[in-house]
Amino acid sequence: MGIIFVAMVGIVSLNSGFGQDETVDRILALVNGQLITLTDVRVAQTFGLYERGQEFSADDTIEQVLQKLIDQKLAIQVTGSDASVNQPEMNAFLDSVSEEMGNDKFREELEHFGMERNDLGPYVFERILFNRILSSRFDRAVLVTLEEIQDYYETRYVPDQEAQGLEVKSMLDIFDEIETVLRKEKSEEQVEEWLRNLREKSDIQINLTV
Repeated sequence: MGIIFVAMVGIVSLNSGFGQDETVDRILALVNGQLITLTDVRVAQTFGLYERGQEFSADDTIEQVLQKLIDQKLAIQVTGSDASVNQPEMNAFLDSVSEEMGNDKFREELEHFGMERNDLGPYVFERILFNRILSSRFDRAVLVTLEEIQDYYETRYVPDQEAQGLEVKSMLDIFDEIETVLRKEKSEEQVEEWLRNLREKSDIQINLTV
């Protein structure tokens, strides 16, 4: 269960291989003994190396990103051995990050942190591994019933289309689309419950005090 701790320690991020001698880092959280530093959070925030949902949000706060990184560490600590990530996957992921940010901006941010591309490896590893763990545990286990699809169609799809003055398609025409939406929603609910249970059983110490 999370508690606040007040110790502020000058450290260098344990997740990264860069060395900025003048940079004084700060511990933001201890997750079952594993550190998450301010630099860790800022790197993840800058390069989008955390679970961001459908869209990258530059408005995500330090606290929001920290909570996502805590979830990642908890999931990996409990089930990390069930999945793996190879170097080609990590390289491809970094290529996509660079392309999304713009190659010049990507290089500029690396320089700002005093990092090389390879220094992002540990962050990318955790990011991919977290998604793989969730996918293996939840995606295949989610079942959607015909009743749930019909209820969605009648209570959500039809009213929404009518309110927007759009064509109302038959349930059969959008059956697969509704099933996909419901699977995603149910999967997200299961993930949230699982992570909440992990947090309750874990030693999480958080310090966001400046």
